[in-house]
Order: sequence, then C-alpha cells, then structure tokens
Amino acid sequence: MGFVEYMEKRGKTGDIPVIVIGDRSGCNTQLADVFLERPVSRSRLLSALTSFLAHDKIRPENLSSHEPDTMGEGLSSHTKEQLNLLYNELKKLETTIWEDLKQAMIIDEIKKFGGQLRQLGMKYDYPYLCRYGQKLETQAGKFDMEQLPDSLNYFSSIVQTVSQILSGS
Repeated sequence: MGFVEYMEKRGKTGDIPVIVIGDRSGCNTQLADVFLERPVSRSRLLSALTSFLAHDKIRPENLSSHEPDTMGEGLSSHTKEQLNLLYNELKKLETTIWEDLKQAMIIDEIKKFGGQLRQLGMKYDYPYLCRYGQKLETQAGKFDMEQLPDSLNYFSSIVQTVSQILSGS
C-alpha cells in the first residue's frame, strides 16, 4: 500500500497529525495536516511540530516563557527592543487587517494572516506566535468554522499580552 492509499484509509489513526516534507508537484497536499516544501529550515520544522502540541483553544498567555507575575522583568535590552518591534508590527496588523478579517471571515485571507503571524513569530523568536499562526492556517484550511472565529478573536489578546510584557519591563 502506498502513502496516498494509506492516508485515504487511515481510520483509527485519523487523529494522528501528519507532516509531509517534499516537493509539491505530484503530491496531494490535502492528505497532510502540514506540508513543508524542501528545503526545510529547522525553525519551520520545529514550528510545525510544536503546532500539534498546542491545545485546540489558543491561549495568549503562552506567548512569553515568563510567568505572568514576572512578565517583562529581567528582559535584556535587545529582547525589549525586539518585543517593541513585534508589538508595533502586531498593532499595525490589528488595525489594518484583523478588524476586517474577523468580520468577513474570508478563508484565504485568514490563511494568509496566519502565515504572516508565523513569519513574525520566526523573525522575533516567539514560538507561540508561530503555533498560533499555524493553528489559524490549519483551521482555515479545514474550514473549521466552529473553532476559527474564537481562535481569530484571540489575536487581540496576543497584542494585549505583548503590551503588558512591555509595560512590565
């Protein structure tokens, strides 16, 4: 049995995530939960793997590895600078894209937005933001209209959390 036949007949293993790494040509990417085109960077692979460790409900408090009562304390000046840059980019997305997106719920735009957030997460070394962006992309790809509105609405909490970390530093 080939990979495609196996994937189509998964049955009992349908809840186990599948990550495919390869070339998009000739591959049915619909069969995988995540498809990564070669060459794959370590950070993209780790982001894909960790996206399956997150709960279905996206929790913005996981954005920082700091405990909530010490948010922002002890951050290096470089980290504060990076966090400020991230906050500015997130705030821009919130005012230019997110407001319309959460009203219109256009699937392709949500996927694109999730991709932008993943890229920001990688750029500023925030794995949670990578997972959040991946979750949005996955939910949009599966037309998960039950979870997607709630997940999309968490974006404002992420922006607020980054702001709180900055104000605590």
